Amino acid sequence: WLAGCAACAVAAAQQPRVNTDGDAARRFVDEADARLLKLTNAFSRADWVRLCVQGFVMTVGALAAYQIGDSQGGAVVGATALLTTLSLFHLIAGLLSRDQIRTIFDRAAVPGPAQLRRYGLAALAILAATLLDPLQRILGTVDLAFWLWTVCVALALSLLVVEEIVKIVLRRRRRERSWSSPLAAAAP
Repeated sequence: WLAGCAACAVAAAQQPRVNTDGDAARRFVDEADARLLKLTNAFSRADWVRLCVQGFVMTVGALAAYQIGDSQGGAVVGATALLTTLSLFHLIAGLLSRDQIRTIFDRAAVPGPAQLRRYGLAALAILAATLLDPLQRILGTVDLAFWLWTVCVALALSLLVVEEIVKIVLRRRRRERSWSSPLAAAAP
């Protein structure tokens, strides 16, 4: 939806502002539709399924963090646990998106120094949101107990586990296809 809005905004910025008989408006809509269609066709069906699975894991994990925090310290603790877990999910998703097939535990998957600093700053910002009093007042967060931090980290790591399983399956399928291709070509 956001991508569609962005495509429409780009199209709107590039269109002339004169509309005498409605033809310009129709061209505008047609061009925006074409851009949106091009954007949605950039992903394969497997990519859409993978994104939906990631979204499902993140949603369930964030809601679980909220429920656990809420039961232990009220709605504010629950909301802080939800924010922390969701932020950690996005940090992990950023690391996982570097390669769609290879494992994150491969040495080649380690980002460069500049990107590592960015991930480190993001992790510090996540910590600061719950540890520093001025940020707690601005964001409406509270301190989390150590055990609740471990729950948030464990829930966020569930995305890592799911994605690594998906990558194992994808690597296996790719290997099976590459082995079967020469055999199929050699068959009479």
